[in-house]
Amino acid sequence: MTAIVLNYSTSLFESLLKLLKNFLAAIAIGWMNGRQRSANAHVARFLASTEFKREDEFFIRNKLDEGWDINRIAEELR
Repeated sequence: MTAIVLNYSTSLFESLLKLLKNFLAAIAIGWMNGRQRSANAHVARFLASTEFKREDEFFIRNKLDEGWDINRIAEELR
């Protein structure tokens, strides 16, 4: 009887631990995604104010969020 209870509690503990691990991984990925989008917004604002037209800021930000590099964006805008 004790073996059955220990087996069940171990299985329950492992499943809860796995759930917590997946939850924390999802939080970390969301955090990194948010930080990257924030950095993209700063880069887009800087590029729009120095190298390109001010109206292009949202286009630049969108393309950075899609994973484009700055050289490809420059080719698209010129």
